Amino acid sequence: MTACSTEQAKDQLLARYDERIGLAERNLEKLRMRRAKVQADWQALNCEDDLPEGFDALGAVEAYLKDYGISARVFGTTFFSDPRFVYDLRKGRALNELNTRLVFKVVNTPPVELQEGGRLPQNFRLEAGKPLTLTITVFDEAGEPIPLTGTRSVVWRIARTWVSKPEFMKTLGDGITIIAEDAEEGGANCGRLNVQIDGADSARLKGDYIHDCRLLDESGDSSRIFYGHGSIVPASN
Repeated sequence: MTACSTEQAKDQLLARYDERIGLAERNLEKLRMRRAKVQADWQALNCEDDLPEGFDALGAVEAYLKDYGISARVFGTTFFSDPRFVYDLRKGRALNELNTRLVFKVVNTPPVELQEGGRLPQNFRLEAGKPLTLTITVFDEAGEPIPLTGTRSVVWRIARTWVSKPEFMKTLGDGITIIAEDAEEGGANCGRLNVQIDGADSARLKGDYIHDCRLLDESGDSSRIFYGHGSIVPASN
């Protein structure tokens, strides 16, 4: 065994301390970066209101997934850069104050693609095999009915999720009618239309669905005029 001089022993000891100092400095830099991110995320929330007492983050997330047809993985990846976020919540993961507030903000904001013109959800419940007419009045941002005169096409669809193949569809003249009876109120400009769901359309369906409706106006502009959640339940006797 080779003897180690006093000078060598000192250098080795100091080198070990230098390694520990370097590691501590790297960890400190990571902490500074995390702190800066938390500060930026908190400012980005732009939320000064207190959380509602007893806010149930998991329950709110589950309702959001159901209402908008978004998968747990997509939700976690989109809003938290973590595909397992919802799965971990379901297993009992505790959220810090920042993430709880972020969940609250997310679930109270419709997905970006559904925010065109501030359209509100149109939800319905239907017994399978029975007809239903959805009567919709479409308003603009000022609360005025959107003129439907000259509409080129209207397409309504119902599907399991936003990216699923439609279970069935309705189009203008084939299940969709622009209401023009109220001539004294502006006729077709009253911003109303009917979507007729026939009994045969829903006879084989059961469960929760999303639906939306797009309109192509006389100038060729396309927009989503309403959307929502549909629940189809077994027919009662």
